[in-house]
Amino acid sequence: MLQDPIDRMTFPRLTLKAKLALCGGLAILVCMALLTGLLLRAMENDVRRSVALAHTALVDARANDLDERLHDVRNAVVQNALVLSGATQLPSLERLTEIFYAKPVLRGMFDSLFVIDATGRVVYDHPRLPGRIGLNVADRDYFRDMLRTGQAVVSSPVRSKASGDPVIVITAPIRSAEGRIIGALTGSINLMGKNFLGELRTQKIGEGGYFAIAAKGQKPVVVVHPRAERMLSPVSPRSANPTMWKALEGFEGTVEGPNSAGLASIFSYKSLQSVPWVLVAVYPAAEAYASLERTEQEMKLLAAALTLVGVAVFFGVTGRLLQPLTALRRGMERNASQPEEMAPVAVRGSPEIASVMQAYNAFLAMRDEYQQALRQSEERTRAILTHAPDAFISIDPSGHVVEWNRQAELTFGWSRAEALGQSVASLIIPPTHRAAHEAGLQVFRGSGEGSVINQRIEVPALCRDGRIIPVEMSIASVATEQGWAANAFLHDISARRRAQEQLQASEQRLRLIADNLPVLVSYIDHEHRFQFANETFREWVGVDPKAIIGKHAVEAIGGRLYEERRPYYEQALRGERVEFETSRETRERIWHLRSIYIPDVLPDGRVAGFYGLSVDVSGSKEIEQHLRHLARFDTLTGLPNRRYLEEKLEESMARARRLRAPMALLFLDVDHFKQINDRLGHAVGDDVLKQFGARLKTCVRETDTVARLAGDEFVIVLENLRKTAEAELVAEKVANAMQVPIDAGDGELVVSTSIGIALYQGETMTSSALLAKADAALYEVKRAGRAHYGLAKDV
Repeated sequence: MLQDPIDRMTFPRLTLKAKLALCGGLAILVCMALLTGLLLRAMENDVRRSVALAHTALVDARANDLDERLHDVRNAVVQNALVLSGATQLPSLERLTEIFYAKPVLRGMFDSLFVIDATGRVVYDHPRLPGRIGLNVADRDYFRDMLRTGQAVVSSPVRSKASGDPVIVITAPIRSAEGRIIGALTGSINLMGKNFLGELRTQKIGEGGYFAIAAKGQKPVVVVHPRAERMLSPVSPRSANPTMWKALEGFEGTVEGPNSAGLASIFSYKSLQSVPWVLVAVYPAAEAYASLERTEQEMKLLAAALTLVGVAVFFGVTGRLLQPLTALRRGMERNASQPEEMAPVAVRGSPEIASVMQAYNAFLAMRDEYQQALRQSEERTRAILTHAPDAFISIDPSGHVVEWNRQAELTFGWSRAEALGQSVASLIIPPTHRAAHEAGLQVFRGSGEGSVINQRIEVPALCRDGRIIPVEMSIASVATEQGWAANAFLHDISARRRAQEQLQASEQRLRLIADNLPVLVSYIDHEHRFQFANETFREWVGVDPKAIIGKHAVEAIGGRLYEERRPYYEQALRGERVEFETSRETRERIWHLRSIYIPDVLPDGRVAGFYGLSVDVSGSKEIEQHLRHLARFDTLTGLPNRRYLEEKLEESMARARRLRAPMALLFLDVDHFKQINDRLGHAVGDDVLKQFGARLKTCVRETDTVARLAGDEFVIVLENLRKTAEAELVAEKVANAMQVPIDAGDGELVVSTSIGIALYQGETMTSSALLAKADAALYEVKRAGRAHYGLAKDV
């Protein structure tokens, strides 16, 4: 009978071992891929969140600094415009030169200073440039807006008529005594210059990041940009840079996306409070996540290597598991060829295989029952040790190897056959540790005890190729007839050590950056305990940053500072961003700190703690105090000016009403002062005013107030008078004091004064009315011939 052709055909078939190895390899590959993907995703999310937080904190701090500086320069222009106010017309060019020469702080704030008259013509400039005086700026928007609103104006960026450079201009009105605008004080800041806006162009974020500023409005323009050609140009279209337009419409925060050139970048936006501008920080995403990409590649390579190792191990394990079938086949072949020496086959493997073996070995079971049980026990133990994930080494009392599993071969490079019978010291103990090993072995051999017995410790181990690797080792003692032996499990922890070292290196880099920032940087957890503090704490607060880690804030910074900041701690731990200022006085100086607390919000919404950033703003505070002094005191005589007098007079009248104690207001001027100026010059006139004011202070009590209103007009406020006649006594004393000649230039000059006196005894009256009453009395004295004093008449 002919066979079917199909029956005669042979097809290659996979063995059971190959099938099991293939399935196991696929399972390992899938598990490693899922695990690696999850780890990479979690790591990427953490890195992106950390980068976003750091970028947001950076742009917030820079925006706050810009707001402070813009606020300072605007106030400087406003305060100095007030100093120039009060006259009927603008001072002469020479007088303006003298005034601004005495103001180095103001000049240092601006690249150019101008005084403009009411028609828009420049009458003074600093620094002096040919052709700038007389230049008309009446067509400039900032000048028209100042005239229209009567308020100080910060301009949009414009090109300077004199230099052609992009600038911003801050303009404040100069008013006459009647409140009419007679001119303007203008300061310009060159956006290309060496100032806080110009220097912003050159500031880098990392290697390729930068700062830029855009002005809001119907047609937004670029104010500051590293590329000079972009400055004063329109903002890129919405289609090219949609996030920039969102920021111009009010969005604040950090986003990722392509820039106008298509390069993936990180953008952080913050609107300035003092001007309608948006600060943007741009950081290339490739640079920000370079370390992340390297780590991802390393993890993928490691996962691939582990997968290959796992497949190889699984293939070996599968072979071992299928050995019972092979042993059964060989035993049956041997017994078939040598029936006189028939030996039973060891029963191992699955129940199905075992049942076949048991049927085959039934007639041999009684003869070798005990020997077979012992052999099975030894084989099971060997199988467990062979496939253990850790290296297993067993040594006899003399220190020689009696067991060496598969993982020991992989870890140390010696095969089992090579290792058995060898001294364990010569195989895996580094030469520098062998003396200590031999000493410990001598003690162990007799007692079974030692410092490393029943302990899990980390020790260095020697490999066949000469490498020293760190291993985690646990040793158990075993009593034998020859003495104490030892069983040791060893696990290679090189990968774990490398990961720890990389983490420590990353933390060290972050610590180095934080320690060199001129900012107090800290992290406080939900229990008010410090978990991080940079080195600046030592310099500013006098606290060792390492010593306060883990300590409660009350213990770390003291009870007084803690109680002062505790409300802000609790506010930040409720998930609110907190910003505040505090002052602290030390032996050397007064510290003014601006602090920002940023909550650390976990994905589930809980607040784990907060990041603290504190910046020293003492310099700007000192400038602010100096400007406040300039706004309240006359620069020529050092006496309080009109603004200070108005505040003082209101307070004095309120005290007079409350205490029912009379007070008086003396209104004085220098007789024929215009003639002195015209005949002897303004310098002599200034000397007369300074000496006149100084003599007035000698005629009154320390509790009385002497102020200069404007020009040669002075005022004296007398409080707590026992009788109204005391005001006339003071007026008489002032008149007599002026009879002493005044040093004027190269000679002496006798001047007189006219004085108007207005009494106040608690009646209903405003401070302006009382001042006008004294002014009317002065006018009557001057009309009667000057050089005398007179009381105001009650209406």
